[in-house]
Amino acid sequence: MELNSIYLRPIKSFQTIKVVKALTSSTGLVGDSLFCLIDDENKFLSLRTDPHLSSFKLSTTENSVLRVNPGNNLPFFELYLKPGFYSGEISRINIWGDQVNVCEFNPSLSRLFSDILNKKVKLVALDYNSDPFISRPRYVSNGQVNRSLQDGYNYSLINSASLAQLESWYGSKLNSQIFRPNFIMDCDIPFIEDTMIGKTIQIGTLLFRVIEHIPRCSIINQNYKTGIEENDSLIQLLAQHRFLSNPHNLVKKIAPFGVGLTFVGEYGNVSIGDKIKVLD
Repeated sequence: MELNSIYLRPIKSFQTIKVVKALTSSTGLVGDSLFCLIDDENKFLSLRTDPHLSSFKLSTTENSVLRVNPGNNLPFFELYLKPGFYSGEISRINIWGDQVNVCEFNPSLSRLFSDILNKKVKLVALDYNSDPFISRPRYVSNGQVNRSLQDGYNYSLINSASLAQLESWYGSKLNSQIFRPNFIMDCDIPFIEDTMIGKTIQIGTLLFRVIEHIPRCSIINQNYKTGIEENDSLIQLLAQHRFLSNPHNLVKKIAPFGVGLTFVGEYGNVSIGDKIKVLD
C-alpha cells in the first residue's frame, strides 16, 4: 500500500488543491482548513446551505499566496495561505459539535465574498490566541486537541480500491473529491481500511491513529465542481452496500466511506509514493 494523492482545502467547502507533499501538524496538514465563511449569525457556510461554494477554485503560488477563482467570469483574487495571529473581532462558531473561536481575517476580503455571494459573510480563521474548545474528546490524540475547521477529523483517508468498487456498483466513474479526502491510498483490496480502525498506521516515517469510519451524507450526490446534485442515487447506493452500526449511537446506522485519522508521534512531511504499513 502506498500514498497515491495528497489534498488540501484551505477554505472550507471550496475546491481542493492537489500537492506532492505536505507538512503535518496537530490541526491537520499545514495549509488545510485555514479559513471558512460565516454569516451574520455566526453560522459557517457549508455545501448543505450554499452548494455553489463548490465552484470556487483554489491554487497556490510559489510565495505561499492562495489564489481564489470564484468562476462565472469574475476576476481572481489572492490571500496569504499561512496561518497567523489575527486581530479581528472574535466569534465562536459551532462546527458539528466542536466549539472553536475564530476571528475575521480581512474585512476587505469579507466584503468581496459578500458581494460575490450576494449576502453578508465574513472570511474567518482560527483564533490561535485563545484556548481551544472541544465537545468530542474521541478526536483528541496524545493530548492534542482537535482545534481546526474540519468537520471532525484532522486527517481523512480513502482507498482507491474502495472507490473502484463504489464505481462498479454505481456503473460510472466518480470524482474522488466528492469525499474531500486528505489522502488517497493505493491498494488492491476494497475496504481494507475497515480493518485499520483502532490501529496505528505508518505513512512514510510518520504515525497516524485510525479512529473510525467517516459517515457520509447527501453531499456526495453533488457535482464536485458545481455543487449541483446529479448523483441522486449515490448515497442510497452506498447505504445499500455499506450500512454499518454507528459506534456512538447504536440506534442509528451510517453509510461510511473512508476513515478519519489523528496524528501521533513527531511531525514531518508526507509525500506521494510514501509506503503505508499497519503497525498494530
